[in-house]
Amino acid sequence: MLRASWCGLAALGAGLILFAAAAGVPAAPAAVLIALASCELAWGALTLRAGRPLAPRFAVAAAGVVVAAVAVMLFSGAIGVLPLLALLALHLSASLLIVLGLRVSERPGPRAETTLPRAQPSLPRFVLLLTAEAMLVAAITTPALAGTAPGEFAVPHGSSHQHR
Repeated sequence: MLRASWCGLAALGAGLILFAAAAGVPAAPAAVLIALASCELAWGALTLRAGRPLAPRFAVAAAGVVVAAVAVMLFSGAIGVLPLLALLALHLSASLLIVLGLRVSERPGPRAETTLPRAQPSLPRFVLLLTAEAMLVAAITTPALAGTAPGEFAVPHGSSHQHR
């Protein structure tokens, strides 16, 4: 369950970064970024709902495609370094968890039907871990959003607005 929650939250954060990046680029790259962002958000929400990473092998391959596409956009000047690094961190961490989960499930030995079910964490522990994961995704995503074109034009937080 916790593997799924991190993967789902990381996908939601990555989707937000891709949408923000799309707002500051020309139409053709924006269309690609919007399509990727939509897929990220949908996969993240469905993964959180299912409690497990959906289509794990496809998700790992798609993560590589997203990072490669954004790296190409970095060299074309369409996106900054900070959003790329954040996307890389989110996708790499989620992919590692998915691959580890696949390796464990494919180990030779007794099948999953004959083994004891893995204990789920208690509700307070689950809420604490989910909160910590969400805070970590926010800590990675927020600076990346500031590094996009819309983020550059955002009013600095903490400054007062002088309306006359």
